Amino acid sequence: MADPRWDNDARGHGSADGRRLEPGASELVEALRRPDWVAEDGDAHLLPHLQGACERGAVPFRFEGASTDLDGAYAVELAWLGRPEDVRAVRAAAYALIGEVAESASYIRQRRDDAAADVDE
Repeated sequence: MADPRWDNDARGHGSADGRRLEPGASELVEALRRPDWVAEDGDAHLLPHLQGACERGAVPFRFEGASTDLDGAYAVELAWLGRPEDVRAVRAAAYALIGEVAESASYIRQRRDDAAADVDE
């Protein structure tokens, strides 16, 4: 078997390739390379929607804060209000929250810090 693609991958291969998605992904990568492409002021354009979703209970997060780093990345700090061991529920809620502000093309990647590394998916 080929190298597993995730922890419980028993097949080592998928059902098809992703070539049909390449044009859209390439458009996003090309846009990311343009200077000053990230146009949003996070506090002005994203914060009200993210805070609002948390406050109205649309997602099981408590909004804790937000900041923009030196590279222009907008970081949102949230507290999870659900069961701590339910990583899939956290992911689903994160996607729901992202949906409050997502554009027509989005790139989303889950990253976990050392404190969360021992939680099962």
